[in-house]
Amino acid sequence: MPSPNVNPRIRLLSHPQIASEIDALLIDRQARGLSPRTVAWYAEKLRILRAYLDAQGIQDVQGITADLLRRFLLSLAEAHNPGGVHGCYRALRAFLRWYESETEPQGWANPIAKVREPRVEVRGWSGPRPLRAAWLFLQKRN
Repeated sequence: MPSPNVNPRIRLLSHPQIASEIDALLIDRQARGLSPRTVAWYAEKLRILRAYLDAQGIQDVQGITADLLRRFLLSLAEAHNPGGVHGCYRALRAFLRWYESETEPQGWANPIAKVREPRVEVRGWSGPRPLRAAWLFLQKRN
């Protein structure tokens, strides 16, 4: 039972919008039937994004800019390997694309469209043998 001194409406209003949107994305992923581990992966990567945005004073998704996202990726590179940075980028891209399609904000341009995907060097193939030929073919095309 909530404390009589706590007004739940005030708590909802003070809850950062980005946190609410991230929660909504996670519910969407669960409703789509993604595995609990995949949903936990999204939660982990987006927690990193949220902490960065909080530190920058950004509380609204529409306050996110392409420049801010590039600075976020650069800050990640200080503590993460290229694969970890790329993972955060993928979660961020999924979040912003979901936000755009879910809320359809008027006059808002998705900043992820201006941010190029970080490079990740793939040194060799460690996947299933039948897919190796496809992997080699794609490597030659690029």
